[in-house]
Amino acid sequence: MGLRAARALAWLGAAMAATVAVMVLWGLPTSEPKPTTTGRQAAVGQEVVLTTKTPDPVNPTAR
Repeated sequence: MGLRAARALAWLGAAMAATVAVMVLWGLPTSEPKPTTTGRQAAVGQEVVLTTKTPDPVNPTAR
């Protein structure tokens, strides 16, 4: 195996190890944030405006 291939595989292994370490330390949220839709009831003939906001994910183990 040439030096360039070994170097590329070493960087790939390092990137994979870093990804696993980040996932072990911080993990994924336990549930997906629930979007909230708010709006106003409009009279007949008026335009209805709805706003959907999705809250940011929160680390489930941080307190």
